[in-house]
Amino acid sequence: MVVGVVMAACSDKVVGPEEVREISISFSTPVTLTSLGDTLQLSVKAVSGSSKAVSVSVDWSSSDTAVVTVDGNGLVTAIGNGSAYVRATAGKVSDSVSVTVQQRVASTVKVDGDAQIGEIGSSLPVPIEVELRDAGGSPVAGRELTFEASHGGSAPNATTDDAGRASTTWTLGTVIGTQTLQVREAATGVLLATFTATAKPLPPAAIELISGDGQTAYAGFELREDIVVRVVDALGGALEGVRVTFTITQGNGSVSTSSMQTLADGTARTRWTIGSNLDTQVLAITAEGLTDTLRVTATVDRSATPRPGRTFMLVSDATASPGDTITVTITAELAALAPEAWGAIIGVLTWNSSVFQLASGIRYDGDDLVNAGITSAGDLLVFVISRPRNDLTRGDFLQFDLVVKPGATGTHRIELGLEDLVSARTFNRLVSAVDAVGTSVRIEP
Repeated sequence: MVVGVVMAACSDKVVGPEEVREISISFSTPVTLTSLGDTLQLSVKAVSGSSKAVSVSVDWSSSDTAVVTVDGNGLVTAIGNGSAYVRATAGKVSDSVSVTVQQRVASTVKVDGDAQIGEIGSSLPVPIEVELRDAGGSPVAGRELTFEASHGGSAPNATTDDAGRASTTWTLGTVIGTQTLQVREAATGVLLATFTATAKPLPPAAIELISGDGQTAYAGFELREDIVVRVVDALGGALEGVRVTFTITQGNGSVSTSSMQTLADGTARTRWTIGSNLDTQVLAITAEGLTDTLRVTATVDRSATPRPGRTFMLVSDATASPGDTITVTITAELAALAPEAWGAIIGVLTWNSSVFQLASGIRYDGDDLVNAGITSAGDLLVFVISRPRNDLTRGDFLQFDLVVKPGATGTHRIELGLEDLVSARTFNRLVSAVDAVGTSVRIEP
């Protein structure tokens, strides 16, 4: 860039330097040049003792020629970053102006490292490298750069060398997909360039149990909780799309899903119907790419032998301590009654009143019509439920809480009895076609 300055008009009178009272450079305020090689044309105005403009011979000089040089005609050239004074001298008088060279980045070249592919949490193999140049095409050296990585990634700061280049190592974050790295000037925060990379998942490192182990059910019945596992990588991140297999290795039961790919949260699940041949049954779970096997167990409840698909049963906490509140749920397994579906039920719940006390509040489906009452002895709850719809053949439909009394110990039963059951389709009485079973609670100190 060349800045031209026109010198003020001079008179025809020529006088010697001894008659000059003062001279002034055409730029009175500090000047900044933003590219190496930029030029600035300076001139002077000389005034005699009688305040007339005069022509003089001027000597030009720079206080630091590594920053700027000046020729005999006052043409200043930017050489390197820094500040210097350019002085004009005529005889015994002089004037100076401050000139700063501060390169401004005009272009950024992405030299290397863009559009790489790597595993999440890993350092990319090719360093990220940029080259900075000013408007004149000269390299910008000594410029500190910051690198802002997305998704928890990182890259250390770097400073450009004499060629205007700086490089850093980009460590990807833990999110699968496209990640970005923004290059900025540390001093100004100006965005210079953006790099992208594709983060691919790590291989499976482990299969974790989420829920479903250690349950108990009657033979031929489905466990109440799903068997749920999650496949994770070495960083603990969930992996989607990993094939998980569920295989019964002990027992003659069945699973609803024997193989599936993990979901977006890394989970896979199945429902397990336990068999009748063994008291303790085992389900083995494996994941593609892993050699380890996860095993969960289930136990057959031999206290009753209800018929699958034809049962009302109680479900509760297996163990409790004095002072605890246990939740008791009545659930139906009536698929075998199809096409019948119950519409009205009369039932009785009984327990030892010296062990349990009914807490206030009974919870039920809002679409059902429910009436329930407890005897004065506090050991029997009678309920009547009318179900206006006939499309539900299974699931929970009544829930209540019992408080374990102080001093209680041992194993105690909560029993369910059915007085009547009427079909909502045919109005047939179904009570003889179904079983009703209670539950046991072990009281521990």
